[in-house]
Amino acid sequence: MSGEQLFKQGMKLVNDNNFKEAAKYFEECTKLLNNDESFFYLAMCYDNMRQYVKAVESVNKAYERADVAKSSDRCVHILKYKADIQAKMHNYAGVIATCDALLAIPNKVNMEKLKRGMEELRGKMMCLEAGSKKNKTNELLARGNEMERKGLHKEALELYGKVLEIEDLAEANYGKGNCCRKLKQFQDAITAYSKYIEYKRNNAQLNDIQYGKALFYQGVCYLEMCDFENSLVAFENAHRLLAFDNETRNTAATYKNLAKKLRDVLSVSYTHLR
Repeated sequence: MSGEQLFKQGMKLVNDNNFKEAAKYFEECTKLLNNDESFFYLAMCYDNMRQYVKAVESVNKAYERADVAKSSDRCVHILKYKADIQAKMHNYAGVIATCDALLAIPNKVNMEKLKRGMEELRGKMMCLEAGSKKNKTNELLARGNEMERKGLHKEALELYGKVLEIEDLAEANYGKGNCCRKLKQFQDAITAYSKYIEYKRNNAQLNDIQYGKALFYQGVCYLEMCDFENSLVAFENAHRLLAFDNETRNTAATYKNLAKKLRDVLSVSYTHLR
């Protein structure tokens, strides 16, 4: 069969929604005709078969073979279809890149309308990408918290690390601090707690019990490292919050007494943080 005959048979199968068989004809057709139209319909077949990676590869070849100078409308149509496939793949960065390529095409017809539409799409895709990123961090954080509850601190620490590679999330730093403390990695724990404490202070969330616990655990780490002066400051400031929490009142009182003993031994004077 000639390339034209293969294309005609492929189109007939597309019209019958038989995309799997149509793809076979278009695959052979691209070898003979090697034009944008045959690659475009091959991409359409892959798209309907949910083979999105192959669909994008084919639509790229269609765009490469299209003549922008002769038919800018055709190129716009191909790129719009590519963006649609990328959206199905949740490849939002790819959609935005395709939008930029669309806006670069010298198309006088409805150019302003196209530009407005693409800018709107860019905004939506950026929001979706941010949402996807947030969903991923939330999922990793939840898994990390679950591992920590089960006492699997090394596994939890790895998950918190993955969260922090994506976003410097306060809750991930708190979880990392807990894991490092339990694994006796005290300096790393202090650093993680410090980031969490800094976030709480910057956002005026100083009456949060967990903020008090971070101060308290940071004091424990300083104590383990024999840094008595810093542990004293941490315990005293933690007690101001933890003394009013039923779960931690007794522990806070114990460490406050310890802090007093440390103060006496070191002859350290201190003031409460205000």
